[in-house]
Amino acid sequence: MIKVLVTVFSIVVTFILMILSTALTKDFIDPVTQERHVDKEGRLMGYIGYFGCFLILYGLYNYLF
Repeated sequence: MIKVLVTVFSIVVTFILMILSTALTKDFIDPVTQERHVDKEGRLMGYIGYFGCFLILYGLYNYLF
């Protein structure tokens, strides 16, 4: 029962973290000037989020097997 709860929780957290990381790595467009801007700090935080997803899934794999 505990393995099921840990698995479901880690998959939900990984899914949410992946969505947030994807949103952070995208460039944004200024609505007034229609220029594309690169957010370097946001992109770095997105990559850190992807790494966190990898760590969560790796830990889940080690926990289950």
